[in-house]
Amino acid sequence: MHKLLRIMYGMLKNKTKFDAEIDRQNRKDKKVNQKVSKPKDKKRRLQKYDHKAPISNLQHRKRKEQIQVTSQHNKKTNTG
Repeated sequence: MHKLLRIMYGMLKNKTKFDAEIDRQNRKDKKVNQKVSKPKDKKRRLQKYDHKAPISNLQHRKRKEQIQVTSQHNKKTNTG
């Protein structure tokens, strides 16, 4: 279904008749472009960190736990 919609959209947009060779070339170009594209970095933040921003209760608990673990670790390394 997606292929048919893509073909019909292209025909209407360009006001042309269907040409199977153009469709083959477009699919070939798409595959080449997909291989070249770089994977997205999922760890990258798109916005700057704002400690005043609202967060969910789950995230609040996780951050609170992380602070406790970090403070306990710092106490052990400073007194040891």
